[in-house]
Amino acid sequence: MFLAVFKEFAHPEVLAQVEQGNICRVDRATEPCTLAKSEEELAVVSRNAKLFIDDETTSEEEVEATLEALCKLGFTVTNRHPVTSAGCPMRDRVILSYTA
Repeated sequence: MFLAVFKEFAHPEVLAQVEQGNICRVDRATEPCTLAKSEEELAVVSRNAKLFIDDETTSEEEVEATLEALCKLGFTVTNRHPVTSAGCPMRDRVILSYTA
């Protein structure tokens, strides 16, 4: 599993805690987000993250433990299984927001 964030994520200290605690890998974008233009969009980019479950053999218990650890650091689950534009659930990802 890995936690993906935009370069603009405003809490690098939390990402360091995620890595130091071996909760999951962290993948921070190397380039700025070019799609976020408004203040509201930039605010979302600065606090949102996406947990990718990159291995089909990862158990639901492992996912739950990872989410619990991330929530203890101040993340909240925004969308457990987002859907594609065609309405198909993406079971391999969870959208989170840092709210602490």
